[in-house]
Amino acid sequence: MSSVLPLPAHHDAVYVPDTSQPQSHSPHEGDSRMAALPSVSFLSAAMGGLDSYLERTLRPVSLPPDVQTSSGFSVQLEQAAQLLDAKGQQQSDGATALNRAARLLHDELSLRGLAHMYRGALLQG
Repeated sequence: MSSVLPLPAHHDAVYVPDTSQPQSHSPHEGDSRMAALPSVSFLSAAMGGLDSYLERTLRPVSLPPDVQTSSGFSVQLEQAAQLLDAKGQQQSDGATALNRAARLLHDELSLRGLAHMYRGALLQG
């Protein structure tokens, strides 16, 4: 067992292990805190194993088919920009952040349009 040695009043109590009792072979044997923890095999079985956990978390996210094409993605970006513009005009609390996001999205859309135009000009020769 463990004991706390009495010290003068101006000191805090100090933890000192009781060496009068023989030590068990396992340092955690009989420790109720360790007994309350679930075992590794239980956790592994509950999660389905480490392999399946990694597979679930690292699997790519499936996007809707309309977003997977270049034109569909551009349409989604334009709709998002319009939505940010509308929300920025309606709300007063986050209007500054919404307007900044809308402006950045409009800049991205204009750069995409410019890149598309240059790509078309290069392909024409």
